[in-house]
Amino acid sequence: MLFSLNVANVAVGVLLRYFLGGAPFWTEELSRFLLIWAVFLAGAPALRLGDHMAMGFLSRRFGVLSAPISAAKDASVVVVLSLCVVQGFRHALENHIFRTMGLGIPKSVPLMAVPVGSALMLAVYLLERAYGEAR
Repeated sequence: MLFSLNVANVAVGVLLRYFLGGAPFWTEELSRFLLIWAVFLAGAPALRLGDHMAMGFLSRRFGVLSAPISAAKDASVVVVLSLCVVQGFRHALENHIFRTMGLGIPKSVPLMAVPVGSALMLAVYLLERAYGEAR
């Protein structure tokens, strides 16, 4: 849905630029924010499908150490995503008083993509570890 909105927004901007000689400056900002939200919301399904980068060669290469390597990988993913959730939310709240230049919306609206997307990825990751990887 966000991708479709982004395509429509860009198309409107191009048409207005072509026919009227210029598009409203907020179309570029809206396009950027839609893309940011789409990427972060797509992170959880991509994680579920195994489409994120992985370093499986480590556990294959060091067979006897595969369990500690897997545990370290799990811990690092949980720590990084948790930090993204907590610090991203804190950063978004701190910037709520500021407005974006084009749309005039609170800066926290685009910034919330980081903690929301990271929380969804963390939930998917933990649920897969708890209930098995049924891919």
